[in-house]
Order: sequence, then structure tokens, then C-alpha cells
Amino acid sequence: MTGTACDPFAAIEVTEWRRRRPPARRGARNWRPPLLWRLPGGERLYRLRLNGRHPLRLLGSPEAVGLGDPVRGAGWLEGRPEGAAPGASGRLDLDDPWRTMDDLSPEVAVALERFEWLLDIAALPDAARARPLIERWMKAWLARYGRWGGPGAWRPDWTAARLKAWFTCAPLILSSADLVYRSAVIDSMARQARHLHQQLDRILAAAIPRPEQASVVVALGMAGLLLPYGEAWRRAALDALDELLAAALDADAAPRSRRAGDALALIAELALLANTFSERGEEVPRRLLSTLEGLAAFVRLLRHEDGRLGHFQGAGNERASEVERVLKAARASLRPAGRAARGGYHRLKARRSLLIVDLGPPPPIGDGRAHAAPLALEFADGVQRIIVNLGPLEAAGPTLGRTTAAHSTLVVGDRNACEVRADGLGPGLEQVTAFAGEGEEGWLVGGHHDGYRRRFGLRHERRLLLTRDGTRLEGEDALLAAGRAAARGNGAGHAFAIRFHLHPEIEAAETRGGESVLLKTPSGRLWRFRLEGLEGALDLVLRIEGSLHDEAGELRPTRQVVVEGRIAAPPMRCRWTLARLEG
Repeated sequence: MTGTACDPFAAIEVTEWRRRRPPARRGARNWRPPLLWRLPGGERLYRLRLNGRHPLRLLGSPEAVGLGDPVRGAGWLEGRPEGAAPGASGRLDLDDPWRTMDDLSPEVAVALERFEWLLDIAALPDAARARPLIERWMKAWLARYGRWGGPGAWRPDWTAARLKAWFTCAPLILSSADLVYRSAVIDSMARQARHLHQQLDRILAAAIPRPEQASVVVALGMAGLLLPYGEAWRRAALDALDELLAAALDADAAPRSRRAGDALALIAELALLANTFSERGEEVPRRLLSTLEGLAAFVRLLRHEDGRLGHFQGAGNERASEVERVLKAARASLRPAGRAARGGYHRLKARRSLLIVDLGPPPPIGDGRAHAAPLALEFADGVQRIIVNLGPLEAAGPTLGRTTAAHSTLVVGDRNACEVRADGLGPGLEQVTAFAGEGEEGWLVGGHHDGYRRRFGLRHERRLLLTRDGTRLEGEDALLAAGRAAARGNGAGHAFAIRFHLHPEIEAAETRGGESVLLKTPSGRLWRFRLEGLEGALDLVLRIEGSLHDEAGELRPTRQVVVEGRIAAPPMRCRWTLARLEG
């Protein structure tokens, strides 16, 4: 990198991020039943509050954002759902599956209560043939729980999922000639909606994930649109949705969690509500449409050319078809973005080359899935990823994939940029400054963070320049003196490592002299990682080490390029390039 384009203060845009404390939520970490229910006769009194006008019909059935799994659907019809408990009979009672709940794994039992089985069966090409079985199962559930199911069967999140399944699959469950049964279904819909309305404030106050809260709000809004006498539910749902989105999203409609999975979940919920407005022939609220557009833009920014998401903040294991389905539901373009910045991420696209960099703050305090990954990057050549982050790595433990070393960034003293805890990230990483600009050579992005300031008196700064033809990525990683600890010289002597994790399909070989590494894609294209300059460091070594990669939940062995050394004295600067070789 040359000239003033490297100077962040000469860049077009400088953004300073500070770690955000989430708004206080008064409730427990999960929804809890009201005290009334635990008093003698309390549940009986609560049931009376669920009485109301009996709607006689359903006003529509919106298009589902996504149906279930037809393979599982066939299993449900055979009475052998996927995931039956080991050692159990593994069969459902095809007349009343709730009789066999004890034979099922917890996952299948939950799917039964949430009526995910209905979505799975609806995904079958001949789903209409299953209507007699669906009606038997519906009648069995209604006999047990139709008017009230207690805090178990009527847990708000299960109730919301069940209502959404009933609304979107209404042609399957309401095609019966049994008028008493149809009336019981619609009456139960209304009672469950009243239950969600009664519990709405408690749900919004509870410290549960925002997408789960959105599911409840959307189910209530759908009930308000699709059931007669539901105007109060509709108003309450839209008011709650405004409150929820203000807390969950930033000004650009990117999730404050900075997690693409949360964006996908919110898109699916909001798109279903938008479909419900359209089903009723009503105009979709502008706030709803603009939020969908913003969330879709955030997802597209993190999407690689192969259709999958980059491994940032736990994302990346979503199937490309799933991402495409959700984007279609949002009525958004399916093409990945070109150059964009949103939610703390920057994306640069130059011909075949793609660079995605995390230049944002860590997720809010208390987020147990947050990754300590400041300034991490991913790089791809067309559909082939070259430099990656490891991904969630949940199969290897709850915290390994969240560490700084699990990302393609710099680590000091083999320490995380901030403490990685089960309940979120600890103190340390509080401020990230990002900069971006454009010059004759190409596009510049970069930033610096204070994660190593308190412990080491150092600030990590990363500058990246992608040339206009996409054949060269120039980088500089620097450790600069910062804070009062720097005045005491605490930065000198500490070890550092700059890690570049490789996709499992990339072959890597060191060259003679140890100053570069050749990288080969499956198609035969060659890239060379090379050290270009160094100052303020001792004992520098460039080598290849083993690593892991999470590919849709499967851990695959791979390799990483590592630049290691010790700080002689700040500032330490390491310049490197990743260049495509001709031929």
C-alpha cells in the first residue's frame, strides 16, 4: 500500500463503534408462568380469561415462508419420526401420537407439540392424501389441550409455532366435513391468541432471544388479521413489533447481535407477517417492508458467491438453499452484494475476488453466542473460498469457535481479544474504529481495536487494500502503543500470531526461504501469500499449521498460514500480500 490512501484519516469514511449494553429486560432469562397459575385454583381463573367471542371462520391462509422436511413428513405418516428415543419402540400411535410421548426423544416431542410435523407433511407432494390422519391427530390434540394446555403444551413459543402452522396449513386441517371439529379448531386458535396477548408483556420483558420473541409477536399479529374480532391482537402485535425491532436492530436494520442467523430468522418471521397482510388484501406496513429490505441487505453482504454465508459470529452453517429461500421470501435480490458496509461488516468485490471483513464491535454484553473476532477476514476467488474463519465448531465444545485464534486475525500472547465466557464476552474489547476509502489502486478498508490495551498496552490495527482487478490483496497488521500501560513499555517482548485459516479444499506449500506460501484451489488457480516488510519484531516465522473447519456442522481438518514473532518495541508492523499468479 502506498501514498495517503493508507492513512485512515484521509479515507472517505471513519466509523467509531463502542460496545453496546443491551436495554435492561426485567424478566427471567426464559418465560415463566405467572404467579396466578401457582395459586390454588389459579389456572382455572386464567382459563376464564381466555374466554371470548367465538369466531366462526378463518379469513385467509397466507403462504408459508418455508414448509418442513418431506423426508421427515414421510416418517411421521409411517409413525416413525426421525429421532425416536434409543431403546424405545420408536413408533407413534397413529390415532393419538400424544399417547406415545414417553417413547420419543425430547427433540421429536417438541416437534410434535409445535406442530412441526404438520409442516413436514405439508411439504409432501401428495400431502392432501394425509388429511384423514391430520384430522385424527388434530382431534386428539384438541381433546387434550384445545381449550387450555397448561404451561407445558401452551408455552408461548410452542403456541406461536403451532398457530403459525395452523394458519399456513389451514387447507389441510379445515377441509373436513365435520363442522364441530372445524369450530373447535377455530375456537382453539382464538383461545391461543388470547393467551399470547395476555403474556405478551412478560415475553417482551424476558431475556430470551429476539427471534423467539418475534415468533410470538408475529403469531399474534397473524391471529389479529385472520380471525374475526382480532383487532386488539393486531394492534398489540404491531406495537410490540415496533418495540422489538427498535431493540433488536440498528439504524440500518442490521441485527445488534451482528449474527446472520438472527437476520435470517427475523426475515422468515416478518415475511410471514407480510404475506398475511397480502393475503387479506391489505397494504403491508412500510416499516415492515423497510426492515425486510435492511435485513436482506445485511445477509447479502455476508453471502459468498457459492450462496452460503461467511463464518462470522457463528454464521456459515446455513445451507445455500435455505439462505436463498429466506431471501426470496423477503422479495430481495438473490445476487450477492458488490461493495457494501452494514452492521459493522465491510464487503469488497473486485472481479472474481471477494473480501469480507469484520470491522464492528462485539455483540452486546450477555450474548452467550458472541465471538471474540475483531478485524477477522474471509477471502474468496469466485465460488472458491481461500481464507476463512473456523465457524461455530459447536461439535468441538461451546467456546472453541468463539475464540480469537479461531478467526483469521491477529492474536497477542495467545490470549483472546476479550474474555470468552459461557454467558457472553467479558471486558476488554470495548471500542473498534473502522475506516474505508477508495484510491487509484483499489479499495481500502481497515480498523483498529482496543482488546489488548489493558493487558498489553497495545492496539491492533489492520489495513487491507484490494486492487481494482482483484488479483492482489495487500495487508498490514500493526501493534501500536496504547493507553497508560504503553508508557511503561509493557508492549515489548510479547508474542503475537497472525492467523489465516484456509478452506479445506485449498492446498498449501511453503516456498524456499520461508517468505511465502503457495495456495492452490481445486480448479488449479494459484495464489501466493508473501511477507513484504517488517518492523519492530523479532524471531519472525512464517509456517503452515493444522486447523479445523466447520462445514455445515461437520468438522473437517484443514491448514492455516501463521505469521509468528515477538514484539521488539511498538510500533510493530507486518506487511503481507496475497496475489494471484498468472497461468
